[in-house]
Amino acid sequence: MLKRCYLLMLLLSVTVFFACETFMAGGSDEQTNAIAGLVLGPDQKPVSGVEVAARSISGNHSPEEIVALDTTASDGSFTLHFEKSGTYGVSAEKDSLLYYFVLDVTEQDTFRLNAVLRPQNTLSGTLYLREDSVAAFVEMRIPGSPWKTKTDASGNFEFEKVPEGQFEVFVISPDYQRFTSVSYWLSVSEKDALSSGPFENHENFIGNRDSLPASSPLLGYSSLSNWFLPLSSEYALVGWWAMDVFGAGAGNTKTISDSRSHTDPGLVYGDAFLEKSPQGKALVLKKASDFAVVENDRGVLDSATVFTVEAWVYVDSLGSVVDYYRKNIVGKLGFGSEIDGDIFTLAVIGNTCGIKQEGVFAFFLADGTGMDFTCQNAAVDSRPLKTKEWIYLVGTWDGSELRLYRNGVLAAKTSTAIRVLAPSSEPLFFGKEDLSLKIDNVRWSRVALDSTDVIFRYRQGGSL
Repeated sequence: MLKRCYLLMLLLSVTVFFACETFMAGGSDEQTNAIAGLVLGPDQKPVSGVEVAARSISGNHSPEEIVALDTTASDGSFTLHFEKSGTYGVSAEKDSLLYYFVLDVTEQDTFRLNAVLRPQNTLSGTLYLREDSVAAFVEMRIPGSPWKTKTDASGNFEFEKVPEGQFEVFVISPDYQRFTSVSYWLSVSEKDALSSGPFENHENFIGNRDSLPASSPLLGYSSLSNWFLPLSSEYALVGWWAMDVFGAGAGNTKTISDSRSHTDPGLVYGDAFLEKSPQGKALVLKKASDFAVVENDRGVLDSATVFTVEAWVYVDSLGSVVDYYRKNIVGKLGFGSEIDGDIFTLAVIGNTCGIKQEGVFAFFLADGTGMDFTCQNAAVDSRPLKTKEWIYLVGTWDGSELRLYRNGVLAAKTSTAIRVLAPSSEPLFFGKEDLSLKIDNVRWSRVALDSTDVIFRYRQGGSL
């Protein structure tokens, strides 16, 4: 059957659904999927001589391949036949009027619909690779339609033909090793064009989804102007601990491994264990004697001039509280070693660095030469953390500024004089504090993520 067959229109702030009327096929139509319907003008009168095309979006056809085609008769009627299941875009065009919707063909049913032509619009904007770098000559298209464009040398783009309604635009990566292809969601009416994104697509159509909540700063629409391509999750990656399985070390020891093998396996101590999480499994640490440590990270951060650490964290309780404290969640630090080569810590702090309440997140950086972690080199969230919920934390350093993000939103930033990280033999610790928490999907990379990258990865992590 056709699982998804509707057009969600946002026109003058009124949401209208154009749904398909289902009827069972007879004769030869029983051996194929078919759409029968009428093309109507804005005045609801039938329009003849309109070419109606179905193009492949995903499935058993090449992307954008025309798989069904018909021209409306004098009474505006048309029929499209599908021999293979898949996701398709159906489009029609007549005298500056457009029609577009998507559908999934999965079983042998026949559907009838009324396709109402709407005025076409022109959209323009600028596409960026980074905040200071435009994306030149990048392909952009409305999937399953003939409407596409490319950015120019300055990253500017213009769609000469877009329909009214809500739909996605595919933005195709110019460099798959560095950047990710994404979708942007558009809401186009007669008076306005708004966008939301980026969203993951991997060139597989996400499909017509319910209206995104305008109240959310991450999901709501904003004016169409500047779009960004996020970095690939593999670009500049130097460590990724998914925490989905324990390995076996010497004797009866347990280990956690970097899934990309950039570093040595980490040893697991105490009563630490793995527990189901929204993304698989997570490392559970109940007390200071429960921790994991990567003794040899193979110098992956030596001489780094930019850096990012990411982690999904669930704080169950803060443990014992003293006058002031800094409790490590994930960090490359010495815990009082004679030769201090501290580099960073994502931590929970209380009553320090200007914070007069218990339990906030902070990102500290040191240069590896014996420098202590100081409040001058820390991005400190001013809002109390929430216990017993999963939180996505990101700490970035771009060579001059530290930033801390919480659930995709910038929580704190500060300038720093640190310009390069000296080689450091300090281990990478997960926990080792009187703090009850779960840790999942820890990643570090020799790149400074920007706000688009962070929001995109937050969405990838299951925030939707």
